[in-house]
Amino acid sequence: MLMADDKAFYVGPHGALAGLRTGHLVIDMSTVSPQASAALGRQIHDAGGQFVDAPVSGSTTAAEARTLLVMAGGEDSTVAAVRPVLAAMASKVIHVGGPGSGIIMKLAVNTIVYGN
Repeated sequence: MLMADDKAFYVGPHGALAGLRTGHLVIDMSTVSPQASAALGRQIHDAGGQFVDAPVSGSTTAAEARTLLVMAGGEDSTVAAVRPVLAAMASKVIHVGGPGSGIIMKLAVNTIVYGN
């Protein structure tokens, strides 16, 4: 579920969706529920935009060193279009499937890491 502030960022009166135009690309790097990610993706699609969910794995140190792992979910062409942006902060960008797949993979990785 998106938190109130996160939701306002997207759907508030001055949110990202209010300024979205056909063909705009939205990259969401939040760690939220798959349901929240899917709902956001639908709203962006319905507004004419394209959506990539791209949560990361890595620490603050990895972010500073630009060595994050990005797990990108989205249509092939949309992920290809945003890959240079994601690659600027990551050592690996892995396209894991369609919209919503990035957050599912992130949660699976977190489950394994925390289980160990």
